[in-house]
Amino acid sequence: MKAVKCMKMCLAAIVMLGFASCGQNEPETPTLTPIITESQVKSYFPYGNGDRIVFFNDLIGDITYTVSEATFNTNASNMEANVTMFGTNYLGEQLYFITLKAEVANKRILKIEFSQGIEEPQLTNATSKTGSYVYEASESSELSQSITLSDGSIIKQEEGLVYFVDFDAEKWYFKKRL
Repeated sequence: MKAVKCMKMCLAAIVMLGFASCGQNEPETPTLTPIITESQVKSYFPYGNGDRIVFFNDLIGDITYTVSEATFNTNASNMEANVTMFGTNYLGEQLYFITLKAEVANKRILKIEFSQGIEEPQLTNATSKTGSYVYEASESSELSQSITLSDGSIIKQEEGLVYFVDFDAEKWYFKKRL
């Protein structure tokens, strides 16, 4: 009888331990904070020195831009991309410019700046236009294939700048690479 009573008490203890362990949460696996990678940044700025890009406008026609600077620097958790290109008018004179700059801080915050304009010293009114974009990597979002800057300019992965409105309110579209 003592053995049966002892066995019942042992079974009750085992059942109680089972219930107690069910209430405990298993340790959560740590979530990884997304980062912005070098390949992601480079995909938005697929330019090299000497690249020639044609943008078109329905009213004005084509303008060919030549990339004069395309750099990418990285150190520890920061990255920086710079692109400068100059466009020529119908007489072949270097007249227009586009600059794109991207900075990534701590592999989490992406800032893009865009500037477009005309280089004519005799013009005194507004001859340039700028736009910007800021993105912070988080668990609930990811970089999209297409980024729209504050001025409406659009940059796409693997294509680069595909659309902008110039200082004179003219709409320009990417046409082709030469």
